[in-house]
Parts: sequence; C-alpha cells; structure tokens
Amino acid sequence: MPPDRAVAAMTDLLGSGHAHRFRGMSASIAGGASLTAAGSRSGLFTAWDRGLMRLAERSGTVARASALLAAAYDHRARVFGKLRSRMMLPLFVFVLALFLLPLPSLLAGRIGAEEFLWRTFGPVTVLVVLAGLGSRLVRRTAAQGVSPATGRLGLRVPFLAPALGHATRLQLVEGLSLLLHAGLPVKDALEAALDALTNPAARSVYASALPRLEQVGLSSALRSAGVLDAEEFAIASTSEQAGRLVDGLERIAVSLRKGFEDRLDLVSEWLPRGVYLVLVAFIAAGIIG
Repeated sequence: MPPDRAVAAMTDLLGSGHAHRFRGMSASIAGGASLTAAGSRSGLFTAWDRGLMRLAERSGTVARASALLAAAYDHRARVFGKLRSRMMLPLFVFVLALFLLPLPSLLAGRIGAEEFLWRTFGPVTVLVVLAGLGSRLVRRTAAQGVSPATGRLGLRVPFLAPALGHATRLQLVEGLSLLLHAGLPVKDALEAALDALTNPAARSVYASALPRLEQVGLSSALRSAGVLDAEEFAIASTSEQAGRLVDGLERIAVSLRKGFEDRLDLVSEWLPRGVYLVLVAFIAAGIIG
C-alpha cells in the first residue's frame, strides 16, 4: 500500500483529536513530500521520530522503523496511563487539603472570604499555569529537538545526564542498525546516524568515533567515544569479528530500549510517592502554621 493511502487509512481508526493530522500528512505525501517531511508538517513526528524516519527512508527500512516507533509509543502510552491513574488520588487529597486547611480560620473569623478563596484556589491556579507552561515546553522541545546550550546543560546535571546519555546512545545504535541492515557502508551509516541525533552536544562527543573508525573498526570506535559500555562493546566486538555486526547492534539496541523503558517505569512508580511526601509536608506545615 502506498504511504499516502496507508496514512489516510489510519484516520478511520483514530478519534477527531488526531485524525486531522493524519489527513494533513496524507495530503502532504500525495503532494510529493517525503514521509518524514509530511510527518513533521502535520505535527505527528517529534525530532526523535524525524531522525529515525529520515534514516529509514534513506535505507529503505521504513516498515522496520515504523515498528520500532509503534512499540515505543505503545509502551509510553501504557506508562503514562499508569502515571495518570496513580496521580489522581494525591491530586484529589491536595485539592481537599487546600479547602480544609483554611476552613477553621474562616469559621473562626480570623480570615475573610477573599483570603479563604485565595488560599484555596491560588495554589491550584499557579500549579495549573506551571503545568501548562511545562507541557508546552516539553512539546516544543520534542518537536524541535534540544538546543546546543540545553544539551550541554543536560549532560552536566547529575540526575539528567544518565537518562539523556542513555537515550542518545539508543538513538545512535538504533539508527546504525537500520542503516547497516540495509547494506550501507559503515562510515556512511555512522555519519548519517550521528547527523540524525537530536542532541547536538552529544553528537559532538560521539563524533570522535569517526576518525578512529578506519583504524580500529566500528565497535572499538564506538567504545572509545563512549557510545558503548564494556558489556555492549563485548557484544559488538564479538559480532563484528564473526561478520554479524548488525545482529550485535540490534541486540544492543533492544537492551538499550529496555533500559530506557525501565527508567520510564521507575519514574511512573516513584513520582506519585514523591508527591505524597510533598503533600504530607504541605499538610503538616498548614496544621502547624
């Protein structure tokens, strides 16, 4: 099935919230745009998606890349669904506490109705505004990619650097495995995979593998650039020596993908607990005050 018809068929399976984007994407493809360009114009593809699909179109592995993205989004949807359900009770208790804490002061006449309303709805309004700004920033970053300054800062922040580094290594190894699976030369594949990275700061670090590629081979070059850890290097090196480098990279990509998904699962499990702790401290401070 041609890409424009395949995308158009998806509109029958989706709600009105996303169907217009698929219709726009289908129209762009029918007008001569590439799949990557059409997905970007319609707002369906993030910067990560664009990088992977650009490599897939170059190597003729669009179906393979689409399957990777589908699996990733399926897991992400399940994780965020769990997170939303786990956050409902803490948010309900927080709103209830905002109402109950100033109520005794209102009934005793120590505060007026205006102050009561401010204490009740003021924090909620601030949180809603901050959540809206944060959500907009996340969507904008996902759509446009990370700026060089933000990328450098993220790689230096202790609790962000491991997650960002893991995600970038996953993106690079997945891109490499797609291109090498399609038969591209190793150097061309590495250059293209590096160019598709959404973090410019990490790209400049991992690009140090290129000068060493012809001297020591791909697995050693990636290890020297910090793309592979010791265990991953052992898999890649053994596979490269056996003439099955693509199989080794695919195994590493699967492992990195699982590690990335485990991080999301951990966040969905511990974030509500952290909110509970903050909520308990907030209620205790309100009672003491």
